[in-house]
Amino acid sequence: MIKLLLFVIGCYIIAAAVVHIYYYFSSRKQSAKRHYILLDNEQQDSIEWYYRSIKRFSVWMGIPIQVTVINTEPGGDLRQMVDRWSIKHNDIVLNDRVSGISDHTIVIDLSKQDDLCKLPF
Repeated sequence: MIKLLLFVIGCYIIAAAVVHIYYYFSSRKQSAKRHYILLDNEQQDSIEWYYRSIKRFSVWMGIPIQVTVINTEPGGDLRQMVDRWSIKHNDIVLNDRVSGISDHTIVIDLSKQDDLCKLPF
């Protein structure tokens, strides 16, 4: 009976060690940075929530991100909001036009409901 109990405990210890070793070696690989481009069409009130949700999801999943907000409406408080966020986080910028689209770039037009399904949450 004792031998069987020690065998089961040993199997659990070995399984836990294998999981930790796998996690250690798989986390050393650099995951691809995802680039989100948010097209702002009169959505300045909700763009902060979209950024916070993308940021929270990236931290939770361990995926580095870059967020570019394209300002299509002149004026507004969007520049001040993005400048404030970029002081704390180095992963958000504000541009006037789209540039630098790669394979890992996800373009989201906030005025279209179909594009909102591209958000990671």
